[in-house]
Amino acid sequence: MRKQRMLAGVLIVTMGAAACTRAATPAAPTPAPAPLTGATSGAADARAAVESFMKAVKAQDLQTMAAVWGTSRGPARDQLDREQLEKRLIIIQCKLDHEQWGFAEDRARLLAGGKQDFQVRLRQKGASAVTSFTTIQATDGRWYVEIVDLDPLRDFCR
Repeated sequence: MRKQRMLAGVLIVTMGAAACTRAATPAAPTPAPAPLTGATSGAADARAAVESFMKAVKAQDLQTMAAVWGTSRGPARDQLDREQLEKRLIIIQCKLDHEQWGFAEDRARLLAGGKQDFQVRLRQKGASAVTSFTTIQATDGRWYVEIVDLDPLRDFCR
């Protein structure tokens, strides 16, 4: 259900992507990144996956975001076609852009299937919101950000 909500949120946001005020698309086409596998993708633990993802968001580093965002099968960059991946990541990056972020709770909430849910607080230009990041461990043993709830972040990207 949460995965569907994120996907629906991404699709809705995709239709309104022009609403983002700052350009997050590269000036020139970039070559498709090589698929990452094993220790070069994901993170060693669930919390580190969220931390890596948020650092990549701040740096506007779509390649690192693509290497840490994924499913039980591994990184999203190995599962989605490049155009769809870039569109989704640009929207997620715009929504998660922040001046400051941190974990709203000390521990993750354990979910079915070994997933872990983290509450993350974001601050941007006087606005503050708490959203959830669901992480999952892939068959390669690495952890990925599987779901980001974009609903609480409506006011962060206009």
